[in-house]
This record gives sequence, structure tokens and C-alpha cells, in this order.
Amino acid sequence: MTGTLSALVSGSRDRTGPGLPGIVATVALGVALVAASGPVVGLAVAAAAAGTWLLAPAPYAIAVGHVGLLALGPADLAPRTVLVAEGGFLAVLLADLAARPNTRAAVGAAAVTVAVTGLVAAGALAVLPLWGAGVAVLLTLAAIGYAVHRYQLVRFGLVGDGGVDHGGAPTGAVGRRDEPDGGDSDGGTRS
Repeated sequence: MTGTLSALVSGSRDRTGPGLPGIVATVALGVALVAASGPVVGLAVAAAAAGTWLLAPAPYAIAVGHVGLLALGPADLAPRTVLVAEGGFLAVLLADLAARPNTRAAVGAAAVTVAVTGLVAAGALAVLPLWGAGVAVLLTLAAIGYAVHRYQLVRFGLVGDGGVDHGGAPTGAVGRRDEPDGGDSDGGTRS
């Protein structure tokens, strides 16, 4: 257990403290959660999320905040109320991204993802019931996640351009065309 906890803590950001962006994000989270679920629940969930953020990376703090909001918050959260609470969690995410190297690219990617997902949610809510809008948002996030995953694979050279060489054979397949014996390691004989 201590190995897991130390691995979790060692993966967190700089141990010198959250800095000004982190403090501003924590205050924004508290204000958003108080507005969304009342002073007692809002402050309790904000304190739990902030405490988690001091010990672990921001995604863990956001997860603790969501679980706390669902467990302690009102049962009938309206979509606008959820949007206010999510604004606080977005502040935590952006503050965490601001403390990392290559801040401009990370914050830009997060902002584009949030903007696209928000536009899809708003458009879907205008024409679909709530569950349909939820499905549309999940599909949008899945597509964005896959696009980022695919970009990273190509960027780091883990896949080729489309997985097919220009001769028509899949790359990495048994019997590749670029090997004289057809790709077999035993000299071309198969059993």
C-alpha cells in the first residue's frame, strides 16, 4: 500500500505548493460548489478536493470532488447547476496545466476540448432529451480522446501513415514485402 501511495504522490506536480494559479483555482472551485450545492456541502467537497490536490495530481482531486458532489449534493442537480460546478473543476484543471511544461499547448488543447464539448452539449440539449445530450457529449469526448491518442501514436512513431505501405500490404504483417524471404524467420519454409 505504501508503494502505491508513494507512486501516486511522486507523480504529482511540484512539491513546493500550488502557487497563485492553484490558490485561485481552489477558491473558484469552492465558490462554484457552494453556488451549486449550498455552503455546507460545497465547502466540504471543496476542502476534500483541495486536500486531495495537495497530495496527488489534479485528476484525483477532480474525481474526489465529483464523488463528493454526487454523494453529498442534492439529488436533483439541474444542468445549469452542474455547469457551475464543472466550471470550478475546470479552474483546477487549468491551474494544474499552467504548472506544467509546454503550458500553452496543454491549456490550448484543454480549452478547445471544453469548447467543442460545450457546444455539442448546448446543441444537443436544444434538440434532444437530457439522456440523448449526455450520449452526444460522451461520443464527442470519445472521439476527441481517440484523436489525441492517434496523434500521439503517429507523433512518437509508433505507427506508420495509416498502417498500410504503398505496396498494399499491411505494415508489420507476417510476410512483409520488404524482406527477401517473405518475412519468415526460418528461411521461407512453413510447417
